[in-house]
Amino acid sequence: MEEIHKTEQKIADLQQYLKGLHAALKQEEDNEMIK
Repeated sequence: MEEIHKTEQKIADLQQYLKGLHAALKQEEDNEMIK
């Protein structure tokens, strides 16, 4: 049971990381459009 919890935590962390990455990429695109 502990292993599943650890894996779920890792997935949650990764999803959080990807969200941040996606937001950063979107920001970059928006900055490019402004120029």
